[in-house]
Amino acid sequence: MQAPHAFPAPSDATPEPKSGPNWPKILGIGCAVAFLLLGLCFGGIFMMCKSVTSGSDDAEAFLLELRTGDHATAYARMSPAYRAGHDQAAFEADLATMPPLTQHTAVTFTQFNLNNGVHSFGGMLATPQGPVGVRVTMVSSGGIYYVQGIELGGQGFPGL
Repeated sequence: MQAPHAFPAPSDATPEPKSGPNWPKILGIGCAVAFLLLGLCFGGIFMMCKSVTSGSDDAEAFLLELRTGDHATAYARMSPAYRAGHDQAAFEADLATMPPLTQHTAVTFTQFNLNNGVHSFGGMLATPQGPVGVRVTMVSSGGIYYVQGIELGGQGFPGL
């Protein structure tokens, strides 16, 4: 005879697994994948923008050197092809034909273009006579950006 308060004998059977999806696990993995994809998208956009605007600091520095009269440094930023055919005196004579390059008070680039390694930056120079459109074209060689072209109000820089 069995005692009135006896427990049933332990069974060797394993408990039945829960049926249905494991929602916390599915949501956790889904969120992790979504954050990973979002991070990759934003990283890609950042890298693309950085590569397109990478020479703009050098273009602004070039224009600042022209404004402050540091023509030797500005001449060194000119493309090797230009420097091969023009000495610094010729550069300064060419520069004298475009006074807004040396008289501007500010520069704002609003257009950025990258095509086959050639960076083109378009914008406005603020001058005492009013705003003037500017486009600086640069090419990178050995990690250094060289000025390959300058347009001021639609007119190209002499010798470029």
